[in-house]
Amino acid sequence: MTCDCKKLPASAEGPRWREECGVVGVWAPGEAVMSLAYLALFALQHRGQESAGLAVTDGLHIDVEKGLGLMREAFRDRMPSLNGHSAVGHVRYSTASDNLYCDIQPVFASFHGGFICLGLNGRLTNAPELREKLGQSGCVLQTTADGETLLNLAARSEAKGIEEKILSSLAQVDGAYSLTIMTGDRLIGARDP
Repeated sequence: MTCDCKKLPASAEGPRWREECGVVGVWAPGEAVMSLAYLALFALQHRGQESAGLAVTDGLHIDVEKGLGLMREAFRDRMPSLNGHSAVGHVRYSTASDNLYCDIQPVFASFHGGFICLGLNGRLTNAPELREKLGQSGCVLQTTADGETLLNLAARSEAKGIEEKILSSLAQVDGAYSLTIMTGDRLIGARDP
């Protein structure tokens, strides 16, 4: 899943484009989801070369690994080792924040309904206001990534069921995005209207 290219100044050859992030989601019970997600993410490496992250779940547990640089650098000594049925991945070009380790996606959190792990490509134009509101209500924010904002909006939603929580969070954001969301028993893709 990909979105939004940013047009760079024209060169002698014509306009140039800078792509911004790539997200992958794989649901394949009984298959080697980690390998499938890695290969899919590798194919999107051109969309983000500052960092990479992969997460896999077996429904009860989640294993997340991430690192700075190209995929071969980010996963040089480590890959998620959990055998599972679902995986999400992300390669990143930073657009709204610095290239910090804490901002590498996918972002992950446990909450009263289980866990959510998501990778976001895009930019939420009202993220600063939403983050301020979340912070004032006591939410602990550990990154500068817009994906963490979505994750916290979903986790704090009073809606019933994960799909409704996600819809509730997406209804609060403005901007352009594509995302993959993994829970223990679901893989969800979404994009802006």
